[in-house]
Amino acid sequence: MIYYIMEEDTGLDNSIEIESIPPELSKRAILMSEYQYLDKKSLEIFLSKNSGEVRPDLCDYLIPLFSQNLKKVMDLNGVDNIFYKPIYLVDPRIQTKDLYWLAVPMAIDCVDWDNSRLEEGISLPKLIKFSIIESKVGNYKIFKLKNVKNQMFVITRELKEEIEKHKLQGIKFTQVEAYEGF
Repeated sequence: MIYYIMEEDTGLDNSIEIESIPPELSKRAILMSEYQYLDKKSLEIFLSKNSGEVRPDLCDYLIPLFSQNLKKVMDLNGVDNIFYKPIYLVDPRIQTKDLYWLAVPMAIDCVDWDNSRLEEGISLPKLIKFSIIESKVGNYKIFKLKNVKNQMFVITRELKEEIEKHKLQGIKFTQVEAYEGF
């Protein structure tokens, strides 16, 4: 199986910028995929005064957010291992509210530690190069890596191709074998 890292394309000009994360949204729960500490009530998050106007389909700088379009692609492809919470991105400058979804996928302990390079951290290691033990992934099309600092989405080639068919913006893909500890 070929896997890809899916992340926000930071080269997208004039993209939105979140001001800050509200304290009622647990960063630890998001980081560790601890759904039990997250509720499904909608939440408003304000865009910064310096925010651009382009709405990418994936935002992953402070928290992982999917646009409605990206969530639809996940739903159409039977992805059912993501916790979603509705987030309204509020732009007070132009008085808009855009629906996004906090997207927290299942974290899987599937890193092949014998064939990976890592940088030891205070709490969690950061992967520099890694490979995946395919048998531990099962039928998941998207997931996070468990017990590492890197908070990336890992997806199958098939899901990558489906996302590309929908021509979503602001998303880039890197094959896992080409990853070098961004």
